[in-house]
Amino acid sequence: MPMRSARRLPKRYNRPVSSRTKALAERRRGNRRKFQQERFRRVLRRFQRLYVDWQQFVLRWFLVGLVLTLLFCVGFLLFSPVVRVRTIHVKRTDPRLDIELVQTSLAPLFGRQTVFLSEVEILSLLRGAVPDLDTVEVHKAYPAEISVTVTLDPIVAKVEVVSPDAPTDVPAPSGTGALQPYLTRDGMLVQTEHPQVSDLPLLRFVDWGARPQSGDMVLPTEFFVRMREAEEQLAEQFSLSVLERTIFMRGQEFHLRVSREGQEGSIVLWFDMRSALADHLQRYRNFLRAVGAEVATEYIDLRLQDRVVYK
Repeated sequence: MPMRSARRLPKRYNRPVSSRTKALAERRRGNRRKFQQERFRRVLRRFQRLYVDWQQFVLRWFLVGLVLTLLFCVGFLLFSPVVRVRTIHVKRTDPRLDIELVQTSLAPLFGRQTVFLSEVEILSLLRGAVPDLDTVEVHKAYPAEISVTVTLDPIVAKVEVVSPDAPTDVPAPSGTGALQPYLTRDGMLVQTEHPQVSDLPLLRFVDWGARPQSGDMVLPTEFFVRMREAEEQLAEQFSLSVLERTIFMRGQEFHLRVSREGQEGSIVLWFDMRSALADHLQRYRNFLRAVGAEVATEYIDLRLQDRVVYK
Protein backbone atom coordinates (compact mmCIF):
# COMPACT_ATOMS: atom_id res chain seq x y z
CA MET A 1 0.00 0.00 0.00
CA PRO A 2 1.50 3.39 -0.96
CA MET A 3 2.33 5.81 1.80
CA ARG A 4 0.15 8.88 2.23
CA SER A 5 1.71 12.30 1.94
CA ALA A 6 2.54 14.07 5.18
CA ARG A 7 0.14 16.71 6.53
CA ARG A 8 -0.19 18.88 9.59
CA LEU A 9 -1.61 17.29 12.75
CA PRO A 10 -5.18 18.46 13.55
CA LYS A 11 -5.53 20.85 16.46
CA ARG A 12 -7.68 18.50 18.46
CA TYR A 13 -4.77 16.10 18.65
CA ASN A 14 -2.23 18.81 19.29
CA ARG A 15 -0.91 18.60 22.82
CA PRO A 16 1.31 21.11 24.53
CA VAL A 17 5.00 20.34 24.28
CA SER A 18 6.81 19.87 27.53
CA SER A 19 10.10 21.52 28.39
CA ARG A 20 11.92 18.21 28.22
CA THR A 21 10.60 17.55 24.71
CA LYS A 22 11.72 20.97 23.58
CA ALA A 23 15.15 20.43 25.06
CA LEU A 24 15.46 17.06 23.27
CA ALA A 25 14.44 18.64 19.96
CA GLU A 26 16.94 21.46 20.40
CA ARG A 27 19.72 19.01 21.15
CA ARG A 28 18.99 16.92 18.06
CA ARG A 29 18.51 19.84 15.65
CA GLY A 30 21.28 22.07 16.98
CA ASN A 31 21.31 25.68 16.07
CA ARG A 32 19.69 26.99 12.89
CA ARG A 33 22.98 27.67 11.02
CA LYS A 34 24.11 24.06 11.32
CA PHE A 35 20.73 22.92 10.07
CA GLN A 36 20.97 25.16 7.01
CA GLN A 37 24.52 23.95 6.26
CA GLU A 38 23.42 20.34 6.44
CA ARG A 39 20.49 21.07 4.16
CA PHE A 40 22.81 22.76 1.65
CA ARG A 41 25.14 19.76 1.68
CA ARG A 42 22.25 17.41 1.02
CA VAL A 43 21.12 19.52 -1.95
CA LEU A 44 24.70 19.70 -3.27
CA ARG A 45 25.13 15.91 -3.06
CA ARG A 46 21.85 15.49 -4.91
CA PHE A 47 23.05 17.76 -7.72
CA GLN A 48 26.39 15.94 -7.85
CA ARG A 49 24.65 12.63 -8.35
CA LEU A 50 22.49 14.17 -11.06
CA TYR A 51 25.60 15.64 -12.76
CA VAL A 52 27.38 12.28 -12.78
CA ASP A 53 24.33 10.56 -14.22
CA TRP A 54 23.93 13.31 -16.85
CA GLN A 55 27.64 13.18 -17.71
CA GLN A 56 27.54 9.44 -18.29
CA PHE A 57 24.44 9.82 -20.42
CA VAL A 58 25.98 12.56 -22.60
CA LEU A 59 29.30 10.71 -22.95
CA ARG A 60 27.56 7.52 -23.99
CA TRP A 61 25.53 9.22 -26.71
CA PHE A 62 28.50 11.34 -27.79
CA LEU A 63 30.51 8.18 -28.47
CA VAL A 64 27.61 6.68 -30.37
CA GLY A 65 27.29 9.84 -32.47
CA LEU A 66 31.04 9.93 -33.10
CA VAL A 67 31.07 6.35 -34.36
CA LEU A 68 28.10 7.02 -36.62
CA THR A 69 29.79 10.17 -37.98
CA LEU A 70 33.00 8.29 -38.74
CA LEU A 71 31.08 5.54 -40.49
CA PHE A 72 29.26 8.15 -42.55
CA CYS A 73 32.53 9.89 -43.52
CA VAL A 74 34.19 6.62 -44.51
CA GLY A 75 31.20 5.64 -46.58
CA PHE A 76 31.14 9.06 -48.18
CA LEU A 77 34.82 8.83 -49.12
CA LEU A 78 34.44 5.30 -50.46
CA PHE A 79 31.30 5.60 -52.51
CA SER A 80 30.55 9.26 -53.18
CA PRO A 81 31.39 10.48 -56.73
CA VAL A 82 31.99 13.97 -55.32
CA VAL A 83 35.46 13.06 -54.01
CA ARG A 84 36.70 11.32 -57.15
CA VAL A 85 39.44 12.80 -59.32
CA ARG A 86 38.06 14.88 -62.18
CA THR A 87 40.92 17.35 -62.81
CA ILE A 88 44.70 16.87 -62.92
CA HIS A 89 47.02 19.89 -63.19
CA VAL A 90 50.62 19.27 -64.28
CA LYS A 91 53.20 21.95 -63.48
CA ARG A 92 56.17 22.10 -65.85
CA THR A 93 59.57 22.84 -64.30
CA ASP A 94 61.68 22.03 -67.38
CA PRO A 95 61.05 22.79 -71.08
CA ARG A 96 61.95 19.24 -72.07
CA LEU A 97 59.02 17.81 -70.10
CA ASP A 98 56.27 16.47 -72.40
CA ILE A 99 53.02 17.58 -70.75
CA GLU A 100 50.81 15.46 -73.02
CA LEU A 101 52.86 12.36 -72.23
CA VAL A 102 52.53 13.04 -68.50
CA GLN A 103 48.78 13.55 -68.75
CA THR A 104 48.41 10.32 -70.71
CA SER A 105 50.36 8.39 -68.10
CA LEU A 106 48.18 9.85 -65.32
CA ALA A 107 44.92 9.02 -67.11
CA PRO A 108 44.24 5.91 -64.92
CA LEU A 109 43.84 8.25 -61.92
CA PHE A 110 40.60 9.76 -63.22
CA GLY A 111 37.64 8.42 -61.27
CA ARG A 112 39.78 7.29 -58.33
CA GLN A 113 39.05 8.44 -54.79
CA THR A 114 41.14 11.55 -54.16
CA VAL A 115 41.88 10.83 -50.52
CA PHE A 116 43.40 7.40 -51.24
CA LEU A 117 45.81 8.51 -53.97
CA SER A 118 49.42 8.26 -52.80
CA GLU A 119 52.52 10.00 -54.10
CA VAL A 120 54.22 6.61 -54.50
CA GLU A 121 51.51 5.42 -56.90
CA ILE A 122 51.73 8.59 -59.00
CA LEU A 123 55.53 8.30 -59.05
CA SER A 124 55.32 4.72 -60.34
CA LEU A 125 53.02 5.80 -63.17
CA LEU A 126 55.37 8.60 -64.21
CA ARG A 127 58.51 6.46 -64.03
CA GLY A 128 57.46 4.49 -67.08
CA ALA A 129 56.63 7.58 -69.15
CA VAL A 130 59.41 9.95 -68.02
CA PRO A 131 62.71 8.03 -67.75
CA ASP A 132 64.70 11.09 -66.58
CA LEU A 133 62.29 11.82 -63.75
CA ASP A 134 63.85 13.16 -60.55
CA THR A 135 61.10 14.08 -58.05
CA VAL A 136 57.31 14.41 -57.96
CA GLU A 137 55.26 16.61 -55.64
CA VAL A 138 51.53 15.98 -55.31
CA HIS A 139 49.07 18.49 -53.89
CA LYS A 140 45.42 17.53 -53.42
CA ALA A 141 42.73 20.18 -53.80
CA TYR A 142 39.65 18.52 -52.41
CA PRO A 143 37.26 17.30 -53.41
CA ALA A 144 38.24 16.33 -56.97
CA GLU A 145 41.50 17.99 -58.08
CA ILE A 146 45.16 17.07 -57.81
CA SER A 147 48.20 19.12 -58.80
CA VAL A 148 51.39 17.32 -59.86
CA THR A 149 54.77 19.09 -60.02
CA VAL A 150 57.32 17.09 -62.00
CA THR A 151 61.06 17.78 -61.65
CA LEU A 152 63.46 16.23 -64.14
CA ASP A 153 67.00 15.09 -63.52
CA PRO A 154 69.22 18.17 -64.02
CA ILE A 155 71.48 18.45 -67.05
CA VAL A 156 75.22 18.51 -66.30
CA ALA A 157 76.93 18.44 -69.72
CA LYS A 158 76.51 18.81 -73.46
CA VAL A 159 77.14 15.71 -75.57
CA GLU A 160 78.66 15.15 -78.97
CA VAL A 161 78.45 11.58 -80.28
CA VAL A 162 81.42 10.92 -82.57
CA SER A 163 81.75 7.90 -84.84
CA PRO A 164 84.76 5.78 -83.83
CA ASP A 165 86.04 5.59 -87.40
CA ALA A 166 85.44 9.29 -88.11
CA PRO A 167 86.71 11.59 -85.35
CA THR A 168 85.75 14.58 -87.48
CA ASP A 169 82.10 13.58 -87.38
CA VAL A 170 79.63 16.30 -88.29
CA PRO A 171 78.57 18.09 -85.09
CA ALA A 172 74.97 18.12 -83.97
CA PRO A 173 72.79 20.78 -85.63
CA SER A 174 72.32 24.02 -83.74
CA GLY A 175 69.91 26.89 -83.93
CA THR A 176 66.28 27.52 -83.12
CA GLY A 177 64.17 24.38 -83.12
CA ALA A 178 67.16 21.97 -83.15
CA LEU A 179 67.29 19.31 -80.45
CA GLN A 180 70.68 19.06 -78.80
CA PRO A 181 71.93 15.98 -76.88
CA TYR A 182 72.73 16.47 -73.20
CA LEU A 183 73.75 14.34 -70.26
CA THR A 184 71.75 14.31 -67.01
CA ARG A 185 73.14 13.93 -63.52
CA ASP A 186 72.29 10.21 -63.46
CA GLY A 187 74.06 9.60 -66.80
CA MET A 188 71.07 9.56 -69.16
CA LEU A 189 71.22 10.96 -72.68
CA VAL A 190 68.38 13.42 -73.38
CA GLN A 191 67.55 15.90 -76.12
CA THR A 192 66.14 19.38 -75.68
CA GLU A 193 66.24 22.84 -77.21
CA HIS A 194 66.65 24.76 -73.95
CA PRO A 195 68.78 23.10 -71.25
CA GLN A 196 68.10 25.90 -68.68
CA VAL A 197 71.79 25.86 -67.75
CA SER A 198 74.52 27.73 -69.62
CA ASP A 199 78.28 27.12 -69.74
CA LEU A 200 77.96 23.35 -69.68
CA PRO A 201 81.05 21.23 -70.36
CA LEU A 202 81.15 19.38 -73.70
CA LEU A 203 81.64 15.59 -73.66
CA ARG A 204 82.70 13.79 -76.84
CA PHE A 205 81.50 10.16 -76.84
CA VAL A 206 83.51 7.70 -78.93
CA ASP A 207 84.18 3.95 -78.89
CA TRP A 208 80.51 3.01 -78.49
CA GLY A 209 79.02 -0.35 -79.53
CA ALA A 210 75.55 0.91 -80.46
CA ARG A 211 74.98 4.57 -81.13
CA PRO A 212 73.55 6.18 -77.98
CA GLN A 213 69.93 7.25 -78.27
CA SER A 214 67.84 9.64 -76.23
CA GLY A 215 66.71 7.96 -73.02
CA ASP A 216 69.72 5.60 -72.81
CA MET A 217 71.88 5.40 -69.70
CA VAL A 218 75.26 6.11 -71.28
CA LEU A 219 77.47 7.12 -68.37
CA PRO A 220 77.48 5.96 -64.73
CA THR A 221 77.32 8.69 -62.14
CA GLU A 222 80.65 7.69 -60.60
CA PHE A 223 82.32 8.02 -64.03
CA PHE A 224 81.23 11.64 -64.41
CA VAL A 225 82.17 12.39 -60.78
CA ARG A 226 85.64 10.92 -61.33
CA MET A 227 86.16 13.05 -64.43
CA ARG A 228 85.08 16.23 -62.63
CA GLU A 229 87.41 15.44 -59.74
CA ALA A 230 90.26 14.91 -62.20
CA GLU A 231 89.61 18.34 -63.73
CA GLU A 232 89.57 19.99 -60.30
CA GLN A 233 92.79 18.29 -59.18
CA LEU A 234 94.59 19.19 -62.41
CA ALA A 235 93.59 22.82 -61.95
CA GLU A 236 94.48 22.86 -58.23
CA GLN A 237 97.74 20.88 -58.25
CA PHE A 238 99.14 21.60 -61.74
CA SER A 239 97.30 24.79 -62.83
CA LEU A 240 95.99 23.04 -65.96
CA SER A 241 92.69 24.02 -67.58
CA VAL A 242 90.72 21.41 -69.51
CA LEU A 243 90.00 22.26 -73.14
CA GLU A 244 88.33 19.07 -74.35
CA ARG A 245 86.81 15.93 -72.82
CA THR A 246 86.60 12.63 -74.70
CA ILE A 247 84.90 9.56 -73.25
CA PHE A 248 85.54 6.00 -74.47
CA MET A 249 82.42 4.16 -73.41
CA ARG A 250 83.49 0.56 -73.98
CA GLY A 251 86.99 1.11 -72.64
CA GLN A 252 85.71 2.95 -69.52
CA GLU A 253 88.33 5.66 -69.88
CA PHE A 254 88.40 9.38 -70.54
CA HIS A 255 90.92 11.70 -72.15
CA LEU A 256 91.35 15.29 -71.08
CA ARG A 257 93.02 17.78 -73.39
CA VAL A 258 94.68 20.38 -71.20
CA SER A 259 96.56 23.55 -71.93
CA ARG A 260 100.31 23.61 -71.33
CA GLU A 261 101.41 25.76 -68.44
CA GLY A 262 103.54 28.57 -69.83
CA GLN A 263 103.72 26.93 -73.28
CA GLU A 264 101.79 27.01 -76.52
CA GLY A 265 99.60 24.11 -77.65
CA SER A 266 97.94 21.39 -75.61
CA ILE A 267 98.45 17.82 -74.46
CA VAL A 268 96.01 14.95 -73.85
CA LEU A 269 96.04 13.07 -70.52
CA TRP A 270 94.60 9.54 -70.46
CA PHE A 271 92.66 8.32 -67.41
CA ASP A 272 90.58 5.21 -66.72
CA MET A 273 88.26 3.85 -64.02
CA ARG A 274 90.43 0.86 -63.02
CA SER A 275 92.94 2.85 -60.97
CA ALA A 276 92.37 5.43 -58.29
CA LEU A 277 92.57 9.06 -59.33
CA ALA A 278 95.36 9.67 -56.82
CA ASP A 279 97.46 7.02 -58.59
CA HIS A 280 96.95 8.73 -61.95
CA LEU A 281 98.03 12.07 -60.55
CA GLN A 282 101.06 10.56 -58.84
CA ARG A 283 102.19 9.00 -62.14
CA TYR A 284 101.82 12.36 -63.85
CA ARG A 285 103.81 14.03 -61.06
CA ASN A 286 106.59 11.44 -61.41
CA PHE A 287 106.60 11.96 -65.17
CA LEU A 288 107.05 15.71 -64.76
CA ARG A 289 109.98 15.18 -62.38
CA ALA A 290 111.73 12.52 -64.46
CA VAL A 291 111.06 13.58 -68.03
CA GLY A 292 109.32 16.96 -68.14
CA ALA A 293 106.10 18.13 -69.73
CA GLU A 294 107.81 19.62 -72.81
CA VAL A 295 108.92 16.18 -74.07
CA ALA A 296 105.39 14.92 -74.80
CA THR A 297 103.78 16.49 -77.83
CA GLU A 298 100.50 14.55 -78.27
CA TYR A 299 99.45 12.53 -75.23
CA ILE A 300 100.51 11.11 -71.85
CA ASP A 301 99.04 7.74 -70.91
CA LEU A 302 98.53 7.53 -67.12
CA ARG A 303 96.59 4.26 -67.11
CA LEU A 304 99.47 1.78 -66.66
CA GLN A 305 100.59 0.98 -63.13
CA ASP A 306 104.33 0.43 -63.74
CA ARG A 307 105.11 2.98 -66.45
CA VAL A 308 103.96 6.15 -68.20
CA VAL A 309 103.65 6.05 -71.99
CA TYR A 310 103.82 9.28 -73.94
CA LYS A 311 104.21 10.56 -77.45
